Amino acid sequence: MLGYFIIPFFSLSLVLGTFGLGIFIYRFLRRIIYSYLLTNYSITANTYLLSLQDVNFNPSVLNFLGVVLFVLGMAFVFFALKFVNRRIGEKEKFFSVVFYSLVYILLRPAVLVVSLYKFIRGKYSWR
Repeated sequence: MLGYFIIPFFSLSLVLGTFGLGIFIYRFLRRIIYSYLLTNYSITANTYLLSLQDVNFNPSVLNFLGVVLFVLGMAFVFFALKFVNRRIGEKEKFFSVVFYSLVYILLRPAVLVVSLYKFIRGKYSWR
């Protein structure tokens, strides 16, 4: 019964997380290349590096993707906790669940990258 919840949620969050990580890497590399070329051009042409027209505070797609993933994740967690708490008769505190989820979300990409690195090198085990 629990597998009906966890497997689709994990699969969807893995695909969306990998997609978001790909967009992040693309934007990061693009910004590094752009900054490098802009710096070289500015030094050669003897012009300013930054003008106020270049400052942009508009949210990107990654901001919306992160918010949607977090809200869907929290909805899933509280939905699952509702059924689990009915059986065991306990109740978790709202802020404890949100804090744990934030820490888990922050650490999960690092764990996925390390596990992918170990998988590619062939050094993976259950320990």
